[in-house]
Amino acid sequence: MINIDWKKNNKIYIRNFSESFDLHNVVQLLLVKALRRKNRFDPIYTEFEYNGSYPDIFMKIKNDIYIFEIQEKITKKWKKEVIKKYEEVNLIIVPLSKFSTDSIKEIKEILKDYII
Repeated sequence: MINIDWKKNNKIYIRNFSESFDLHNVVQLLLVKALRRKNRFDPIYTEFEYNGSYPDIFMKIKNDIYIFEIQEKITKKWKKEVIKKYEEVNLIIVPLSKFSTDSIKEIKEILKDYII
């Protein structure tokens, strides 16, 4: 039984501030926002501890748990491990290869004017 933690619900936690994670973080943010628009009252967490692990997105709809893993390099070994780790819930793997970094570069260029 997962109780709703209202302090963590809808919060986007950034665990890695490296530039190499920019696309991951943007995809995570937009996915959480899209999930929230569709599922207004269901708990959604990022980097939420679940069974000793911290999936990118954890969501509970009624009695169903959904785990989203956003991954750049999906190897057979990684996929096998993550499927086993989350075999009791609904796992959704989001491959970063489907997204372009070009728009991230444009946004970062514009934001340079606002960095203090």
